[in-house]
Amino acid sequence: MMRRQQDTLEFIRNYITDYGKAPLVKEIAEGSGITSRGTTHRYILALVDAVGSLNRKGGCERGLSLVEQSFNCSPVTLPVERAMIQCVVVSQLCTY
Repeated sequence: MMRRQQDTLEFIRNYITDYGKAPLVKEIAEGSGITSRGTTHRYILALVDAVGSLNRKGGCERGLSLVEQSFNCSPVTLPVERAMIQCVVVSQLCTY
């Protein structure tokens, strides 16, 4: 992942954490110090398509979501030779 893409992803992650909703492309550009909305849009598309860090819901003004927020990861208890351990069952990639 390119440095600017990483910066863009961090901005989006922090924005969602702070405001509970995805930022607009304009807000991402301003918050990441990118002067071109077109460049910002290309970074977003790369994060969605190539990198897989974001999901994008078409037709929505704030349609971005973080991949790690999109998966359902739930802890379960499993028996292991007379002991019980708790672990997370992952059907998709999860990050914490």
